[in-house]
Amino acid sequence: MKAGQVTAYRVGGSVTVTAPEGVAVNATMPSGTGQALLDGTAAFGQPYAGTVSGRVIPAAGQASVTLSLPSAPAPATGTATSTGTGTGTSSGTTRLTAPSPDVPVPAGVGRHVPPGADRRR
Repeated sequence: MKAGQVTAYRVGGSVTVTAPEGVAVNATMPSGTGQALLDGTAAFGQPYAGTVSGRVIPAAGQASVTLSLPSAPAPATGTATSTGTGTGTSSGTTRLTAPSPDVPVPAGVGRHVPPGADRRR
């Protein structure tokens, strides 16, 4: 690996990030993503715009970092319930904006892949 080179790839429900020692890689992942540690798994990142975002840095003894994606995406709408360290529980409804309009496919692109389509073809 050349100095300064970062690689990341997804296989199934895991994303593996490899970077030179001391290089932190910013990543934004779906809510519920976990980071594999030598002694187990920890929640990855901090909440950011409906996702989680954080820096990926291999722990001592790790050559790469593996992030485990949630098994299903968070629901687009519905009721969210959370229990904090306080005395109560709160719930609410998440509202979405309308989807963006379709845009033209750039020149040189072989085929249009609509959002949510199976891309493994």
